[in-house]
Amino acid sequence: MVGRSNLDSLSFQPVEWSDKDDETDMNTHPYTTDTSKEAQDLQLELVRKMSPAERLNRALSLSSDLVEAAKAAIRRRHPNLSDREVGLKFIELHYGAELAAGVRATLEAST
Repeated sequence: MVGRSNLDSLSFQPVEWSDKDDETDMNTHPYTTDTSKEAQDLQLELVRKMSPAERLNRALSLSSDLVEAAKAAIRRRHPNLSDREVGLKFIELHYGAELAAGVRATLEAST
């Protein structure tokens, strides 16, 4: 897991798009390797037709779905945890033990 303090040192490079129509293109296409180029192209076309608000709503929805899926996995692994403890475990796993401890202390101080 990358700590928050390490995020500033990361650099992200833009994806290089390729119009090649051969097998190697599937390995360099920015999506998955198990989806056909035609399906990927259709998905990209549909995304390009979305308004900025639609794109934002889609991104927020997908993000929310992923958070809920992660919390469901935590619940399966730790069935005795309360919703609050599941949330704290999520924070610990995704953002670090230090932040989770701080959130726990803040929650305990406010109750």
